Amino acid sequence: MRLIAVARGIHRLLLPGERHQFHVLVSLSLCAALLEAFGATVIFTLLSRFTSDGSTFVDGLFPSMSDDGVMALLVWATLTYALLRVTFSIVEVHLQSRRVQQFAGSLSSRILDHYARSPMVEHGERRSGEFLRNTWYSSEMLIRQSLLGVLAAVTEIAVMGGVLTVLVLMMPMLSLAVLGGVGLVVLLGYQVFGRYIVRWGAEAEDDAAACLQQVQEFFGGFREIKLATAESQFVERYRSDRMRLARSYWRYFTLSNSPRLVLEGLLAAVIAIMVLIFWRSGAEDDGIRVMALVGYVGFRVLPSANRLLVAVGNVNYGSPALDLIQPVFDGPVEEVSLRPIDGWTDPGIEIEVRQVTVTYPGAETSAVDGVSLAVSAGECVGLVGGSGDGKTTILNVIAGLIVPTQGSVLAGRQDISEHLFDWRSRIGLVAQASFLLDASVRENVAFGAESHEVDDERIWWALERARLVDHVHSLPDGLSARLGDRGAKLSGGQVQRIAIARALYKDPAVLLLDEPTAALDRGTELELVESLAEISSQYTTVLVSHRLPMLRHCDRILRLLEGRLVGPVTYKDLASEDAAGAKPVIGG
Repeated sequence: MRLIAVARGIHRLLLPGERHQFHVLVSLSLCAALLEAFGATVIFTLLSRFTSDGSTFVDGLFPSMSDDGVMALLVWATLTYALLRVTFSIVEVHLQSRRVQQFAGSLSSRILDHYARSPMVEHGERRSGEFLRNTWYSSEMLIRQSLLGVLAAVTEIAVMGGVLTVLVLMMPMLSLAVLGGVGLVVLLGYQVFGRYIVRWGAEAEDDAAACLQQVQEFFGGFREIKLATAESQFVERYRSDRMRLARSYWRYFTLSNSPRLVLEGLLAAVIAIMVLIFWRSGAEDDGIRVMALVGYVGFRVLPSANRLLVAVGNVNYGSPALDLIQPVFDGPVEEVSLRPIDGWTDPGIEIEVRQVTVTYPGAETSAVDGVSLAVSAGECVGLVGGSGDGKTTILNVIAGLIVPTQGSVLAGRQDISEHLFDWRSRIGLVAQASFLLDASVRENVAFGAESHEVDDERIWWALERARLVDHVHSLPDGLSARLGDRGAKLSGGQVQRIAIARALYKDPAVLLLDEPTAALDRGTELELVESLAEISSQYTTVLVSHRLPMLRHCDRILRLLEGRLVGPVTYKDLASEDAAGAKPVIGG
């Protein structure tokens, strides 16, 4: 049964402490069933005593008690049950909703943590819409729909079991009829509705991912969309995906409410038939007693049956999320060693790339093939080549972001794979497309640092070398000025200079510069080149650029061609090639 399979799958995803809390919630459901059984016994007995002159088991327990005393006892027992039930239900709902929301938050955070520990290559294979869906929407659906549905199903099964058990002992024939009718409705409801709900749940997951992808692309490409006058096209694409998601929702809600309407109709039909039977047989007095009990059964058991069907529907509707989340936890994660690199030299550190080959998943050829190079401590080495020749891949390998298919990278004669955490903390990377937080200048430059660790003096030092001090001074809030989403309040060149300041603030031993001036105008580029030249002796630097001014101060320049290192080249040679229009030699 899918309900049990989903419950087991969710149980495996919970942490040990959360499993214990889940067991507590299940125990509360069973306690609710015992309480309901007590209430059913008391109410059935009260109704029987009220609608009939016959004695009940209570009369047998208190043979010396008068009829009025027995009725008073049953009334007080019923009132006590009502008070206990209300109090217990409030406590149960509070604990259940609290724990379920905590489970959802924990699961979502652990999915993001698993993504954070996945290899860089795996991250590059993901779509942002799927990433957002699994981290947010799917985890919410799995817990809020399926886990809550499992708990509700356990509660309603236990409650119905308790009530029907009492009914079997007191009125066997009526209870068998109720049990058969309710069981048949639940079974038919599960068989008829179940397969559709699972399918619509899977469609909702896909549609949610598509909607999130559309929103991401619309927000990120707003300028290009405006220039292409493609607003209506993107809005229509989003509307189409969102309406498909809406269709999955309304289909599910319509179907999940259908059992309640069917059960209410059946109850009305049963009451009408029973009235007809008792009226035709002239047994109105017996009918009053039976109808009173049937009324309670209809009041308590049939709503439970409806809630059971809704709970099963919730489990099924959210269950496709389990198939999406489980592979995330089964996916590869990095083993990041915390061992520090011994013998760290100052300035910089020597780097050796040994016979490195990188083949991306699904690629027929290697992005980098058998590359070996060495960079001395404090040396600046430039890499040039055409687009797709493997320059950025080499930088990512040196940074420890990509594990080579073959070969290794040594820092201070030690394999960086054995010291990844320490190694990455010493890397200052400036990429061609820089990422900025929707936060202050201070938070963007001191990226990743705790607030109590931020050194404003060093931030100003880094900003000065990135030629951004004057602009920050002109901002009303200075270092506290917010930069907007992805640096929306800055020009492209200013965004890049913030990224450069961030790399310098980190006080790295190694600077990796991947087209750091691609977004800068020539005047700003020349200023930055001079600044980097002044401080280059403090770092071991590997530079990728097709802009000649950036390559002027390199100690050596190496050329890559189709993923292979084809030898050194001089700045003079590059200048001559550039003048002759041989752009592929340098980049593009």
